[in-house]
Amino acid sequence: MSNTLRLLTNVVLFQLGWFACLLLSGVWVVLIAITVLLLHFYFIVPQEQRIKELNLIVIVLFVGVILELCYLFGEVLIRSGGESYPAFWLLIIWALFATTFRYSLSWLRPKLWLASIFAGVAAPMSYYAGANLNATVSLSDNAIFSLAVIAVSWAIVFPLLMKRLVPVTQQS
Repeated sequence: MSNTLRLLTNVVLFQLGWFACLLLSGVWVVLIAITVLLLHFYFIVPQEQRIKELNLIVIVLFVGVILELCYLFGEVLIRSGGESYPAFWLLIIWALFATTFRYSLSWLRPKLWLASIFAGVAAPMSYYAGANLNATVSLSDNAIFSLAVIAVSWAIVFPLLMKRLVPVTQQS
């Protein structure tokens, strides 16, 4: 698979998974997420890189759990049923998002300042869209506060993850 096709496939798979997590529920979310991850590992990740990719996904997922817990406890995000744990579909999105680090988002790695700006803008937009597409999680009553906290936290966390988990010379 050519690098261009690999990058485009990575973007499409992530977006497919993202929309599935927001628009579907139950077993469908799990089945589509597993399918997206299997396709990612089969078509995009070279065999010799699969363990590194799995490690990256696990680390990003762990950071995602911590960040989502902070959002819930800080009342940046609100679960519709009042639960104090992150929505399962939101955690799946973190795992799917991790698949973009070495591929469709790898261009940000040498420019961490740009990664910070990118994350600070894209993450609040994603959370805003997600809160409007899936009623199980919403922004706080003060949506501007929620979006600002998300912007700042992502502007810090995303470039740190990229710096730590993706080598500068990583080729797609």
